[in-house]
Amino acid sequence: MPIDPATRDERCTWESFPGSWKSIRTGNIWTFGADGSLACDGECGFVKATGAPVSWAYDPGADLLARPISHVKLVFEKATFEGVFGAFRCRIQNDGMTLVLEPDEDEPMVFYRHGGF
Repeated sequence: MPIDPATRDERCTWESFPGSWKSIRTGNIWTFGADGSLACDGECGFVKATGAPVSWAYDPGADLLARPISHVKLVFEKATFEGVFGAFRCRIQNDGMTLVLEPDEDEPMVFYRHGGF
């Protein structure tokens, strides 16, 4: 389902980002814990290359003054995505119901709010 470009688009905040989000591409559930933990449930085929998800954090290497969060660092057992050209740009749309993690040179990962968050 395409995202309507007219929807309100805001950077993520420490309050808006944590929670469970369902990927529209793969259907798996990513859970970004308020404590910085990261988990994936369902068909998470990327773990063959990256290893299991470990943690997420605001990435100070991407934008030192960003508040709310501009970029998110994702840590997996075998790979870490951080810094200006590696971290994911983090955007919230549709009144907090859509999460977009946007890499610099690939398709964005789009999620919908899932569960009781």
